[in-house]
Amino acid sequence: MSRRFSTFFVLAGLLAWLAATPALAGGSFAAAAGQARRCGVSGEVMNTLSARVAQGSLDEAGAGSLLAPLLEACADRLPLAPIEDKLAEGLAKNVPPERIAQVLARRVADYRRGRELLASGRGGESPENLVVLGEGLAMGVPEADFAAYLAAFGKLPEPTFLTGLAMVSYQGQAGFPPDLTLGVIRQGAEAGTLGDGYRYLVRIILAARRRGLADAAVADAARAALRDGKPVTDVVTRLGFTGRSLSGLPDGQ
Repeated sequence: MSRRFSTFFVLAGLLAWLAATPALAGGSFAAAAGQARRCGVSGEVMNTLSARVAQGSLDEAGAGSLLAPLLEACADRLPLAPIEDKLAEGLAKNVPPERIAQVLARRVADYRRGRELLASGRGGESPENLVVLGEGLAMGVPEADFAAYLAAFGKLPEPTFLTGLAMVSYQGQAGFPPDLTLGVIRQGAEAGTLGDGYRYLVRIILAARRRGLADAAVADAARAALRDGKPVTDVVTRLGFTGRSLSGLPDGQ
């Protein structure tokens, strides 16, 4: 076959593919939408996407790209709700579809990595643990922080393990030194006093910073409270201010 005829057939095939693309995109979205509904993607998300496609504010290819990460999460049996929330947030803020799709894909990757960490450090994961770890990774908490926690405390019983994991995540997002976080958790684990309220220690950390108190001072107060079997509100008292200043953390909790 001559080069001329070879070029002709390549061009003809390319034109045929381009002509078929809209139909393929439409079919792909319809199929993806059906699969997403079967996976349990929320009706609200699906209705929003379908409405935008019908209105013409979102083309079918773009809608399909937004569903792709959710379908991946479904296939991997990852939690759907946090990814749905990010999709809804992006749509509400009119973020370009390609940008939303990138964010969702990274979220799925973070959850996959979170599952791997929990499998190696704990032998498995609960949905609650995976959400806390996956969201922490997505919000920029270093993987090394979670790895260090799992190496030291991976065998803690639930719900103590979940409380400590949440502390690593929330305090990591606030930039609290990880060695201080692990020290507080260690005291609570040894004393058996790490109650669920300590996952909100980050609120006290932020309030203490506004008053010019060092992170180390908060860690010292938290360790002392845990050593004495006191709730997280006792940390506030030891630092010398009241719990009324902490949004969402009333006195006496």
